[in-house]
Amino acid sequence: MNLKQNFVYLFILFSGLLFFSCQNEQKTDENWTLSQKLSALENVQIMTEKGNEIYPQSYKLLIRQPISHKDTSLGFFWQKVYLSHKNLNRPTTIITEGYTANYNYISEIADFTQTNQIIVEHRYFGESKPDSLLWEYLNLEQVTADLHYIKELFATIYTKKWLSSGISKGGQTSIAYSYFYPKDVDASVPYVAPLTLEREDSRIPTFIKNIPGNELSRKKVYDFQILLLKNKKKLLPAFKKLAKSKAWTFNAVGGIESGFEHGVLEFSFALWQWGYSIDKIPENIENVDSLMSYLSYTDPFSFFSDNDAENLRPYFYQALSEMGIYTYDTEPFSELLDYAQNPNFEFTMENKIPTNYSNKLNIEINNWVKNSGNNSIYVYGGYDPWYAAAVELDSLKINSIKLVKPDGSHRTRLHDFSESKQREIKDSLEKWLNTTIE
Repeated sequence: MNLKQNFVYLFILFSGLLFFSCQNEQKTDENWTLSQKLSALENVQIMTEKGNEIYPQSYKLLIRQPISHKDTSLGFFWQKVYLSHKNLNRPTTIITEGYTANYNYISEIADFTQTNQIIVEHRYFGESKPDSLLWEYLNLEQVTADLHYIKELFATIYTKKWLSSGISKGGQTSIAYSYFYPKDVDASVPYVAPLTLEREDSRIPTFIKNIPGNELSRKKVYDFQILLLKNKKKLLPAFKKLAKSKAWTFNAVGGIESGFEHGVLEFSFALWQWGYSIDKIPENIENVDSLMSYLSYTDPFSFFSDNDAENLRPYFYQALSEMGIYTYDTEPFSELLDYAQNPNFEFTMENKIPTNYSNKLNIEINNWVKNSGNNSIYVYGGYDPWYAAAVELDSLKINSIKLVKPDGSHRTRLHDFSESKQREIKDSLEKWLNTTIE
């Protein structure tokens, strides 16, 4: 056998070995357990594994993320994720939490669609914090880049269609995710997600003044607020006792009297947002213990406590820098206010953290939703003050759906709608996700 023949023989032998090696590697990969596949992912730590009755395999994971996706020299942090596995042949839902993800749970939308589920804790919340909080990198561009990286990682395992969903600020995040990365997911279901157009969106106090319930119910809310403010000196000792029992302090907002006044202004927002019964509003203050029990139940005050100012500082930073928030109509109460004449949430910014608000991104997202945001289902409650900042759709340009429960609150979900509406939801999601929903 000459040199040329030897070379050809060796080439064929090497090629055959390489082919069988690849075949065996592929076969091995197909037979890997989910834990092995997760362990093989770059920048992923498996922390715990625990299943439940719907998802036999569930994991708490940590994903290594850069503080800035544009400049990795700034360092990294670990972002908490919960994965609940159903079937590799099913679509996958990515839950865009707007806050801390304290535990794994089964979301309504993942249960409805029978999908795998990935819950992503929002950057700078809970366990998903860098050692040093560089506030300027807490923005929707960086947040959605986190989501994009996670989706790219897990798409190597979950190869079917993808759905995104979130509630409230998580819903806002889901909308922004589709805006920045329109090819990442095939459908989106944001719940009760506002798109504010001002730092303190003026549509919200106008909505509270005119829209929820009827004139009689709105008057009852207003009269209760007046009653509280007129009797604040009488109620303050009991309020101090309530604050002590709740471990509330109000130093940042200007003291306990200021906390009381801000909470009274917040009452109408909280009541309509969470759908508390108008009939249970106390008509007098004679039974102070009963009154404080009611105020503890509806809880318009903790939002202004030092504890919330610290724990929710990432929320307030995003609200004051780009996502927007609300304010109050103080005109009807102006003569009764000593501390909250010009209420805002700047007090939450420790050491005067600069926020430099701009509505440019929200306006761009709002226009995109209206004209280009396809394959989305938006869910709202008609009494929820955040509904004042709901998305607007152009039905001639896009195929998305906006569902509104007329007397619904911030708790409104898919199951609150009629069977015919749920069929419409099911049919749309089946089409967009290319799957069957039982």
